[in-house]
Amino acid sequence: MSKAVFITGTDTGVGKTAVAGAVVKVLKDRGYDVGYFKPVETGCSPECPDAKTISQITGQHIDEVVLCPV
Repeated sequence: MSKAVFITGTDTGVGKTAVAGAVVKVLKDRGYDVGYFKPVETGCSPECPDAKTISQITGQHIDEVVLCPV
């Protein structure tokens, strides 16, 4: 059965990605199959630093992690 965790916040730079990245890492370390999707990341010029970090944690291609509105 699939389960989802949704992390949200009210401002930029409040730690949403840091918390989500930590959750993903813990779950992966415990053997869970985890996918991550960040629907929007601002400040992508030309790279998306949050998506790059999450991509490294999950092993997902960066294009699966975020669609950057460049």
